[in-house]
Amino acid sequence: MKKFVKVVLILILVIIIIVVVTLKVLSNRPAAPSNYQQTTQTGGEIEAKYLANGPYEVSVKEEETLLDFGKFWIYYPSKLTETDKKYPVIVICNGSGTPLSKYPTVAEHYASWGFIVIGTEEMNSWNAFGAEMSIRYLERMIKTAHIIEDSSGEDEVGLFNTVTVYVPEDDEEEQYKIVTTVRGNSLEGLISIDSPVGKALLGHKVGDAVSVQVSETYSYDMVIKKIEKTVDDGSDGIRRF
Repeated sequence: MKKFVKVVLILILVIIIIVVVTLKVLSNRPAAPSNYQQTTQTGGEIEAKYLANGPYEVSVKEEETLLDFGKFWIYYPSKLTETDKKYPVIVICNGSGTPLSKYPTVAEHYASWGFIVIGTEEMNSWNAFGAEMSIRYLERMIKTAHIIEDSSGEDEVGLFNTVTVYVPEDDEEEQYKIVTTVRGNSLEGLISIDSPVGKALLGHKVGDAVSVQVSETYSYDMVIKKIEKTVDDGSDGIRRF
């Protein structure tokens, strides 16, 4: 009898392990197959055309937030950062316990046709909280946005360039990347063009000594040692709003 009970317990344990592993595998699978555009049958040329990806290259941003749903996902035409063209917005919210991270192929598909697609990791949308926060997030970005002109020369510090400087006061070298305000993060060496350091460095050349005006009563000097003509490759995260 004891042997029988032992066998039954082992079988139950095995079943539990199989169920847990299966659920784990299923939870990691995307809600829409990555090849759904190739496997979905269409009824005509127009459907087939728009089922394929559109003409726009797509960039994606993953933005952490302190709200309950954890983060925003934003898919958008890469040219968004290069022009002042207006793009329509799609807000994706789901009531089936499936966040936007389970639909990356769908979001990228929409963005390739010129849409800005935003959603969250919210597991349900019974009160549309995630959708509302997504709209507010975009509204705040639009309100704080302004056109940036970079007229720096090839040998001068410009937007998205990486600069190595020497700070005599600390007797050490530091490296910064000059970025737009929404990407500024001093802890990661991303310095906004509107910051005291960014304003001091822009337009200067290797060998120039610049003064960083921190306040009315305090400033310090930097000497530009090296300028790397790096660009905006989409890897610099957008600052939280």
